Order: sequence, then structure tokens, then C-alpha cells
Amino acid sequence: MFKKCSARLWIVLLTVTAFLVVPLGPVMAGQDEPKTGPEGIVALVNGVEIPESELIRLMSLLQMQFARQGQRLPREGIPALRDRVLDRLIGDELLFQETVKEKIKVDRLAIKDHLLQIKNQYPSAVEFERAIAAQGFNEAELLREMERATAIRLLLEEKFEQKAQLTDEQVKKHYDDNRADFEEPGQIKARHILIAAQNPEDPDSKEKARARAREILNRIKAGDSFEELAKTHSSCPSAAQGGDLGYFPQGRMVEAFEVAAMALEPGQISDLVETQFGFHIIRVDDKKPGQPIEYEQIREQLKQHLFGEKMEGLAKAYVNSLKDKAKIEVYIP
Repeated sequence: MFKKCSARLWIVLLTVTAFLVVPLGPVMAGQDEPKTGPEGIVALVNGVEIPESELIRLMSLLQMQFARQGQRLPREGIPALRDRVLDRLIGDELLFQETVKEKIKVDRLAIKDHLLQIKNQYPSAVEFERAIAAQGFNEAELLREMERATAIRLLLEEKFEQKAQLTDEQVKKHYDDNRADFEEPGQIKARHILIAAQNPEDPDSKEKARARAREILNRIKAGDSFEELAKTHSSCPSAAQGGDLGYFPQGRMVEAFEVAAMALEPGQISDLVETQFGFHIIRVDDKKPGQPIEYEQIREQLKQHLFGEKMEGLAKAYVNSLKDKAKIEVYIP
């Protein structure tokens, strides 16, 4: 139910999600109709400019995250996502302005030390610089973003930490009322062969890929080695391991792939499965059933999770109250 990330992913989380301090609210909640404004500026928040470049950077990162998860954001969904990200940037700016008013102090030396720890996890300084450049930062800019995020966190903790605390009884009741949520998901061990079209937008190219995948499937049915065919023909990086994807839980793969894999028993091979990546041939090698998680195993994690949810709710209401008092102008069409 709960996921932990390595410290090495902290930069990505900072740039894509840590600035999103509170949950996504209504699109441009409480704002007037967008107007035409200064070039390169998407909003003014109490006179402070939000540059279009920041909106574009964050949109690009979010779309990259979708792609890493095997999802593609539909074109028609982009304007709504853009508006929601801008709404979040506005909320973030309002919170930062409050940190200035409240004279919130951050420990810059501790933040620099934290950044150094992250930097040291990379094989070299060049690798670190390449990683943060991919997020649109240099080291000085990243340090400023970390200081800003820390100030906002301290502000919210100062205002709401006590209100968000839960008793052990409340945590146990939540566990008892939602037992179905506390189960390690079942896992599948599978291999696949991916045949990708050279040009997915071209129907002829897709049909050639389909025909090639069908030919490989027929060879497997005739007794050829799945692993060797994967090594020779698969477009997936897993080809080097004979198509081995290892164990994965439900929710990890794209929907069409997952539905097909979940329907197979160990040793069975799928028909062709089409996804946005191409045509897959899947073989399931093993299945592990889900296991319940006992309360004592998860108590502290659950308490922190519920605390975080309460903090988010309180922070969201706080941001909405700041919006009501702020002068906000939005300039995107």
C-alpha cells in the first residue's frame, strides 16, 4: 500500500511533486477568466510573476513520468493538466509568500549537506549534473528549490502538525475498517517478446509488426525457445535476459498487458497483446498470491500515512483561504 523511494529519486520527487504541497484542487479554482498578459508570464500572484518556462518544465516532467509508467496522456487531457499544474504553482507561490511574512527560517547548512548526500549517491559529479539538468536545474537552482520547499514544509508543520496528529485508537480503527486495503498484492513472474512497429502511426508499419509477431508466436507454439527468440527479436531492453521481467505486482504494467498476463497460469503463453509500445507475446512463469499485512507490521507506516492525509487536507483549506485574499491574474489562453 505504501511505497518508499531511494534518496537518488529525491530530485525527481522535488521537481515533479514536492512543490505540489497540497492535493490538486479544482482547475484554476476561484480565478477569473484568463487574460492576455506579459510575454513569457502565465500568472501574477500578488505581483510576483510565474514564468511560462516553469509551467512548461513541469508539464514536460509530468509527461515523462506518464511515459515511464507506460502511459500516454491524451492530447485532449493536456489543457486540463496544464491548468491544474498552474493552479498548483499559484498555491505554491502563495505558501512561499506566507513563509516570508511569517519569517520562517531554514537551516541552509543542513539543506546543503542533504544536497551533498544526494550528489554523492551518483557515480560522478558529471552524472549528478546531467540528472538535475534533465529536471531543468543547475546545482544553485536546485539548492534554492530545496530551500523553498523546506520553508513551505516548516510553515505547514508549524500551523497544522498538532491538529493532524492521530491517536493509536484512530489508527487501529482505520485498519479494522479497511482491512481489504492492507494486503501485499499478488505477483506474477513473466517474460515477454515485444515487436514494435517502426512507425506506430503508419497502418502498414503496424501490420508488418503484427505479422512478424504472429510468425514468432507460431514458432514458439512449434517448440522454439521463447528465451532465444526474445534475445533475437524483442525490442524491449529485457531481451538480453530472454524477455525476463521478473516479478511484478498488479498495477505495474500497462492495462492491456496486465489483463492478459493476469489471465494466464504458469507455463501458459498469451496470444498477441497490443499496447502503445507494439505487440507482446507473454509467458507467465510463476504466480504468488497476495498476503494480508498484520496491523503491527504496518502501524507506524499507517499512522504516518493518515497524518499526511490530514496535513494535506488542512493545507488545501489554508491555500484556498490565501487565494481568497490574494490578487491573482492568470494569462494562459
